[in-house]
Amino acid sequence: MPTTTPPLPVLDPHFHIWDNKTHPNSNLGELTLKELPVYSFRNYEEDCGVGVSGSVHVEAIVGQAEGAEDGLDPVAETHFVLEQLGAEGVRNVNLVVFVKLSDMPRAEAVIEAHRHVAGTRLVGVRMILNHSAEDPSLTWPQVERGDYLTGGSPSFKEGFALLGPRKLSFDLQVNWFQLQDAASFLQAFPDTVVILDHMGCLKLGAGEEEDARRITVWQRGMQALAALPNVFVKLSMLEYIRSGWQSDDTGKGEGDSKSDDTQGDAAGAACTNAHAVVKARVRDTIKWFGPSRCMFASNFPVDKCLLGRDCHPTSLENLVLAQHALVADLPEEEQRQLFIETARKVYKLK
Repeated sequence: MPTTTPPLPVLDPHFHIWDNKTHPNSNLGELTLKELPVYSFRNYEEDCGVGVSGSVHVEAIVGQAEGAEDGLDPVAETHFVLEQLGAEGVRNVNLVVFVKLSDMPRAEAVIEAHRHVAGTRLVGVRMILNHSAEDPSLTWPQVERGDYLTGGSPSFKEGFALLGPRKLSFDLQVNWFQLQDAASFLQAFPDTVVILDHMGCLKLGAGEEEDARRITVWQRGMQALAALPNVFVKLSMLEYIRSGWQSDDTGKGEGDSKSDDTQGDAAGAACTNAHAVVKARVRDTIKWFGPSRCMFASNFPVDKCLLGRDCHPTSLENLVLAQHALVADLPEEEQRQLFIETARKVYKLK
């Protein structure tokens, strides 16, 4: 039976913490650093008023490029996170860490260094791969090349092969136009669990014709990945897909409130349309992968910084409620998979 409220407490398979005052990291971006230069685990717990019984900390863009300006050490980040968790007496939080897999043979030593620090909390690796030769805004910090998935870096494939035998998953973060290349690459690694971050980073709002083209490319890539049974998906960073998605047609949210002002009406219409667009993409993803391979995630505090504009509520509780509204008509067991069980299985949470 469908439920009118999300299954609580949820598991959150994607959050970050940082302290840009003691561990400077310019890769976090201007908006994030301006709004939240420090975001501790205690801050995250305060944001989890909705009820979160377990979480996964994902590396925060550290140490990818050789000679990085900040000289970031990915193992130092793991130390920092473990110190935060220890201070709060936290148990059910596991870690996805950064390893530059193309840096062989050093990558193997870095994995073991992470394991020495994190122990059984270490469950996976993320190395962001978002890259565009044409549009610099779609190349993420420190992603210095775009051919990791297409054979241009044999050492990356060698490093990737380290993960499966060590029972470590890989968080795959790419642009929507890189998804088919990712599917081709991953065919060689059927025994490595892969989690696609943020639904493939589809970005809409570029005009009707361009959006239609992007959706077509995204659909083909997502379907190619769905054909690989070892690939899972995070239903997260939905704000990136289309700004204003949280305000639906139920009258909730600032952008949908009635107004005699023409500009206010336009804002409300834009938010309602964004909700429909994002809901369609989420439901397509669940249809292709099945709920047992999909999981909602907060992406806090990044989304916390984004959720203060236009028609967006800012709390994690409202985020979870808005996510649930996208799937409220699904059977209760499928909702449990989306909010709890898939994350528990994939990231070895309790």
